Amino acid sequence: MLKPLFLILLSAAVLTGASPAPPSDPHIIPAVSPSPITPSAGIRLTWLGTAGFMIEWGGARFAVDPYISRHPKAKPVINTRIEDLLPLDAILITHGHFDHAADVENIAWAAACPVYAPRPVIRRLEKKGYPPELLHPNETISGFQIGEVSVRIVHSRHIRFNPALVATIAGRVIRSFRTLEVLRLGLGYPLGSDSDFLASYGGVSVYLSGSAGFGEETLRGLHADVALLPYAGRSDMLPVFGLALKMLEPAVLVPQHFDEFYPGFAPLGDLETLREFLGREYPQVKMVIPPPGVPFVINLDN
Repeated sequence: MLKPLFLILLSAAVLTGASPAPPSDPHIIPAVSPSPITPSAGIRLTWLGTAGFMIEWGGARFAVDPYISRHPKAKPVINTRIEDLLPLDAILITHGHFDHAADVENIAWAAACPVYAPRPVIRRLEKKGYPPELLHPNETISGFQIGEVSVRIVHSRHIRFNPALVATIAGRVIRSFRTLEVLRLGLGYPLGSDSDFLASYGGVSVYLSGSAGFGEETLRGLHADVALLPYAGRSDMLPVFGLALKMLEPAVLVPQHFDEFYPGFAPLGDLETLREFLGREYPQVKMVIPPPGVPFVINLDN
């Protein structure tokens, strides 16, 4: 009797997105120029929603957790098609939940590029006949190159949801009459391992996290000039951000995963509270709120 309830609560907390069906009325975002980006010119990013980013840097063009098949009522509106992402030099997946990995198969086939992902995601691609030489399980490697960009795999864990958030989200899901859909998506896209990525080029480093489950042991000895961190997963996220900012000492923070990508389930994150926290505790850190679906540049020289 407790097991079905546990599955409902767990799936409600774990899942973070909508059905993988593409939007009914897609809008093509203008293609991002694939021209090389030098450290002095900055790092070009496009936020795809949730923890997804297109990154152009050091002549490389790669996507991290590119979940683009958003719910048609998701906020903010971000209508990105696979064509908008191409060409790609690599796809990086932090973990297997569907709001991070549901679209990887279609994107990978279109891009014909290497995929670095946890084993459950790799197995799905293997079953579809994706070339094995392009598949790299995160569990078996410590890092890789994307052109001149070096990427270190930081083995982490998924954030542990606190009871207050679990109860809140479970209630929202049940009231929305989407419990069966949530359970289906939760069981269909298992977590697998959870990894963050530390990308470096030209003396600059960027920390990419899909789920802020890191601890001191994860971040010890690491430094990042730019940190892309998910503002989701607990009702008390400020201590989590405080730990990351203390350990990584970034100059720039880009919060992500704060969007209402599943109406009635994932509310918009309170970025004003985060801004006040930074001003009080970490005034030296500049927060850049990513514009939805629009390329922006982080230039550390400014």
